[in-house]
Amino acid sequence: MTVSDLHIRRITRPHGGQRLFSGSSVLVIVGASLSLGLGALAASEDFSKIAEGLLVVAVVAALVWRFGLGVWLALLVLGSVDALPGPELETIETPALHLFMSDVLIVVLILTLLIDNYRDGFGHLADTRERRMLCFWSCALLFVWLITVGRSYALSEIPLKHAMDFGRDFAFFALLLPLFAATLTRPRVRTATLVALAIGIVVVDLTEIISITTHRTLTFWVHAGRTVESNGITRIYVNAQFLEVLAVMLGFGVLFLARSGRLRLVGALLALLSTMAVALELTRAQYVGFAAGLGVALVVWLVFSRRSAGFGRKHLVRLTLVLSVIGVLLILGPSSLIPKTALAGVESRISSVFETLSSNNASTSTVAYREVEASELEQVLGANWIFGLGFLDPRTHYVSGLRLGSIRNGDVGVLNAVMTMGIVGAALIYFPVVFIFVALISRTLRGVENPNESWIAFGIVAWIVSVLTTSVTLVSLFSAPGLCIAALALGIGVTCLTPGYFESKQGVSGPIPRP
Repeated sequence: MTVSDLHIRRITRPHGGQRLFSGSSVLVIVGASLSLGLGALAASEDFSKIAEGLLVVAVVAALVWRFGLGVWLALLVLGSVDALPGPELETIETPALHLFMSDVLIVVLILTLLIDNYRDGFGHLADTRERRMLCFWSCALLFVWLITVGRSYALSEIPLKHAMDFGRDFAFFALLLPLFAATLTRPRVRTATLVALAIGIVVVDLTEIISITTHRTLTFWVHAGRTVESNGITRIYVNAQFLEVLAVMLGFGVLFLARSGRLRLVGALLALLSTMAVALELTRAQYVGFAAGLGVALVVWLVFSRRSAGFGRKHLVRLTLVLSVIGVLLILGPSSLIPKTALAGVESRISSVFETLSSNNASTSTVAYREVEASELEQVLGANWIFGLGFLDPRTHYVSGLRLGSIRNGDVGVLNAVMTMGIVGAALIYFPVVFIFVALISRTLRGVENPNESWIAFGIVAWIVSVLTTSVTLVSLFSAPGLCIAALALGIGVTCLTPGYFESKQGVSGPIPRP
């Protein structure tokens, strides 16, 4: 029995009468849960939404009371990308904060991590070289963010609240990453969080697949920002895609490198369902990112890794055959789970990747269209490449000629950082991504990685390559939900670089303390 098996088995046991939260922490959690339900009540007089809000409150309170911190973190992460069943959080605005509930949950997530690290005496916030580097980086990004807020107020006369709101996602990222890296160093918390997230993602995947292939609007389960008919299927735009991409990469990591047979089965299910869901969402940039991310990770871990190459290659052929058979049965079986129109739509979308990349016609090529939008933004940016234009909220500073009058655009990726905080801000956003990528690769090539955590390192490296590839056009690193998932993923990656909560005292192979 592996360490991972023991962790999974123990997270469902009572913790010896000890709660993972103190009394004050429980009050914060209960208050946040009630705010979610009361927010739904205040936002609508519709009885169905009232019932949904109260149901969410009851379920959240029960799960947190039973399982503690790990499940609570997972629920907050799911809420940050509006992947929780019930009310659509991105349409519910809190009267007091004037923030949508998905942003409120990110704030609650930050407070939860702060409380947890405070209870731990902030002992793991900067106890290693990697975590100290993240703390320095966090201070640098927050400093640049504050300077940008200040000059937006002083020079462009943007109200402080509007400026802070317009650039809130970058501050969220700066705060979340070092806190995640410290909290998730405890194996029990990390395992509980990953297990709860896996369960949530499977539910999200299934409901999205059903909604897309049957043309049903499952509004209780699937919260789409918008939907369009494309290639014969209903294309949905959901923030949950950010989490699904991470699930695909970790799922393949489990599939190839996990030492436990039961974990590999979980990885197969997670990788299969999340891949199907993302494929049906028809985002071509994600197809390219998938290929790049998995390609790099497979080469590193199956060819160059000193500890995992042999193990991974041994399972590669067998797993490829199993997945191929499952795919054929799903597609060609007598009761195909995926309609032929949906398969044709995905095939058409994939085959159009190279055509889109090579075309200069903005009316038919999304890449060419994005180039036009990027050119318009660059004209507005002018010579302000170093520090950007600031947080010019269009409610106060409407820029004519730009989409919605905003210098931020969901189709131009990294330009969202350059337009607001310049090259300096963009470099700070990318720094922890590249830093953790290099550290994970170096650790693997030197043969000093923990074999029980190889699948995590594989998944995070594949995710990083995918995100770096798609960040040219997508907002995986330049939006509040995207950066919340990025902080989670990088925080998980840091736990593979440093001794764990118990490992630092007992060694990697040491026994797990009894609860």
